[in-house]
Amino acid sequence: MSTEVERAMEIYDEARQAEEQKQFDAAEKYYVKSANLFQQIGGTHFINAAHALNALSSLREGRGDYNGALCSAKHSAGIMEIQAIDFSSRHADEIRLQTWGLIGNLYRRMARYIEAEQTLKRAFEYARDKFGDEDEETAAACDRLGILYKDNGEFDKAEKLHRDALADIRSEFEKEEPYSPKAWEINRRVK
Repeated sequence: MSTEVERAMEIYDEARQAEEQKQFDAAEKYYVKSANLFQQIGGTHFINAAHALNALSSLREGRGDYNGALCSAKHSAGIMEIQAIDFSSRHADEIRLQTWGLIGNLYRRMARYIEAEQTLKRAFEYARDKFGDEDEETAAACDRLGILYKDNGEFDKAEKLHRDALADIRSEFEKEEPYSPKAWEINRRVK
């Protein structure tokens, strides 16, 4: 592993530690630095840049900086679109879904419901195509779309999606792990 890659990973770890310690300004600075360094390295490390940008987006969203969060998530989406041919793995698909989930949720928070619905539907369809109906990623994408419908007052659609997400995740985890944290979270929303 090259020294640059190791340094980018160290900076990303510093960002996570700063965020855990509620040193949000420092965390934001480290996420940006890590993402930039991963982009400079290029190649397979573009996916790490997208991941760091998603972490930055989540941090900004948590701080109420929706425009900054949207900018970071869109930058991540751009990386994933440009590098799509190079990134065809489950990990890459999960990062794509995370990115679209962030963008859709940010649009929802900003009351940009049409854009939110388009993005979250895309994520849900992508998850179903890549992972099938009974995968946790598909259930999470289904749940995010259900939250949008609930916020829009489309309660019948929301309830159906929440119940579908719960059924899908129960089906997957009853085989080995009956009550995953995600299943409990979705179940809590349905009740």
